[in-house]
Amino acid sequence: MDQPLNGILAHSDQESWSERWTRVKSDGQRELQYSVKTADDQLVPVKAREFFLTLDGNDAVCLFWQSTAKTDAGAGKAGQPNQERFNLEEINLQQNSSGIISKNRKYRKVLKQVEQVADTHATVLIEGETGTGKELLANAIHNLSGRRKSPFVKVNCAAIPEHLAGSELFGHEKGAFTGAFQRKIGRFEMADGGTLLLDEVGELPIHLQPKLLRVLQEGEFERLGGNKTIKINVRLIAATNRDLKKMISEGDFREDLYFRLSVFPIYNLPLRERKDDIPLLAKFFIEKFNQKMGRKVKQISGEDMKVLMNYNFPGNIRELENIIERAIILSKGDELNLRPFLMQQQQ
Repeated sequence: MDQPLNGILAHSDQESWSERWTRVKSDGQRELQYSVKTADDQLVPVKAREFFLTLDGNDAVCLFWQSTAKTDAGAGKAGQPNQERFNLEEINLQQNSSGIISKNRKYRKVLKQVEQVADTHATVLIEGETGTGKELLANAIHNLSGRRKSPFVKVNCAAIPEHLAGSELFGHEKGAFTGAFQRKIGRFEMADGGTLLLDEVGELPIHLQPKLLRVLQEGEFERLGGNKTIKINVRLIAATNRDLKKMISEGDFREDLYFRLSVFPIYNLPLRERKDDIPLLAKFFIEKFNQKMGRKVKQISGEDMKVLMNYNFPGNIRELENIIERAIILSKGDELNLRPFLMQQQQ
């Protein structure tokens, strides 16, 4: 397109770039209906989506147009429907210093927080819905820190039986309890010098919370069944999808521990609040599963991409990944087969 934007818009749809810039920057994105002039000066209706984004440090407005005009059944090449394709090769997977893919303005602020806190020793509390990628943020904090060459150890507190949680975190001595036939090193000792992620920290049994508080305050603990005080140097990151303040009011979580954990809180956005990242994430997962399964998917139909963009993803990024993996399995050519997902949405 070698004409100015207003040169191809119907007169009634024209606005100055300053007006367009101000509105898109204020709203983050807009969905509009335009009429566009074709080469023979005919007006064609299009659906437009405008995004405000930052590319290589420069602010920009990105426009996606889709014709809403009805086409003849015989248009295009013989035997092929005239359907818009979303070419994945045209999507640039931009990563910031954290290695996380995003062009969303609000999410860039989250990633800025990651960069700000990474090279400190502060305890971080990452809150957010299931499937938003809280562990990914924790990994980024570790990898940007001075502890990057030391261990990154993860514990899912929800996956540990309550009676084993103390041994899992702090270790035990031989004979500490029935079945303790030898000494065991706990996760805190494994992470010494590095970072420990306590995922689903809201599931930590209430009787262990004072011991965790002591580790945060004094950097020391004893193994179960032992009397030797062990000093450690561990950076703690906690993550949860629970409302810890509500748990405090219900007596299920210690308030003093909460304040120790939330020295630097980060809220990880759900995917529905960063929808302009869906094409980038879709490409990332398609490339991942192409390589894993030996497939060569390169495009998505415009209608299928529209369905993805309009879906709220209650399971967030994890759900998108599962949808793409399932579609790659069912795809035979170079176009992603999203039919099972679309049929599910119609039910």
